Amino acid sequence: MPPSDVALFAASESARVMTAKESRYRITAPNSLPRAVRIVALDARSDGIIADLVPLPWGNARFFRSPHVGTTEFAHAIDGADLLVMIATAGADARAATTIGPACRRLRVTTTAVVVADPGVAQPALAATLARLRPHTSMLVTTSSAGYIADMLTALRA
Repeated sequence: MPPSDVALFAASESARVMTAKESRYRITAPNSLPRAVRIVALDARSDGIIADLVPLPWGNARFFRSPHVGTTEFAHAIDGADLLVMIATAGADARAATTIGPACRRLRVTTTAVVVADPGVAQPALAATLARLRPHTSMLVTTSSAGYIADMLTALRA
């Protein structure tokens, strides 16, 4: 049995600020800034996925369709990014990743690619898309649901 003068509850040191003088040093700002996330569709079908994502509430996310990849606007957007997410559909020509990947590597922007594979997609089509993306991304994710992308972007604080 513990001595009677020992508290039976746990509280962190930061929760036990003793005086007003000590409380001045507490950080009252949010613990992190919103990430600058850029999301780019790599093919026509993923353009449709992007169109569904755009109206959702985002912090500092910007969306780009595949035709914008070579533009000056896109180059400036990558330059200010913390994370770039490429979206492709299985079997699609994700050749734009060969331009985006090296640009992000040069600017030290982390890249993630998400491949949406419908349940009936042929495995060789999926494998071809994955092989094209793998050299140009830090993380490669496959999903059978486009809805997963919104959840992932939310978890990444986009």
